[in-house]
Amino acid sequence: MVEFNTVLSFIQAFGIIVGVAYYIMNIKNNQRNQRLTLETRHAQLYMTMFDVIYDQEIWRHLNEIRQYTYTDYNDFMEKYGPIKNPEAYSKLTKVWWFFTEMGTLVYRGLITVDDCAHLISITPTEIWSQFNVAIQGLREHYFPAAGAYVSFEYLAKVMMSRVEAGEISRMSKEWLDATPEVVIPSVSELRLMLRSD
Repeated sequence: MVEFNTVLSFIQAFGIIVGVAYYIMNIKNNQRNQRLTLETRHAQLYMTMFDVIYDQEIWRHLNEIRQYTYTDYNDFMEKYGPIKNPEAYSKLTKVWWFFTEMGTLVYRGLITVDDCAHLISITPTEIWSQFNVAIQGLREHYFPAAGAYVSFEYLAKVMMSRVEAGEISRMSKEWLDATPEVVIPSVSELRLMLRSD
């Protein structure tokens, strides 16, 4: 006959095994929930950026500042500086600060360069190339210690290195290749299909 102590020991061991299994299951569940939460936050951040970048005002500013031309920092300040042309300067800084914040998010790993490329292609590199002389001049004259728009510069340089390596253009090709092929039947094929029904 089985002794009471043996049964009690078996029940205790079984209880410990169930407790450990339950604990492990909870840990895995929590890890999965944390991963899903991070993915959701990433998606929310991406959509917030999408809303901002596709705001009509930003696109108007982008299209307008692409038309700005200047020869050097002094010429820039004469045409678009905060004192001579506050409206133009306001448009510039709105776009520059948007790219600065986007660069900060990339630097901190909250979004990827791929996310930026899907949202705005290589626009930050184009705008940086157009205005880097002006921004360098502003850094020297107005923000020597702060290093204004450093994250914008970081984003532009990271994106440019990816473009030069062929990664961004390849990424677009990979997306196109992953898109399912849609075959549109010709008129004669449609007629045959309708007749067969």
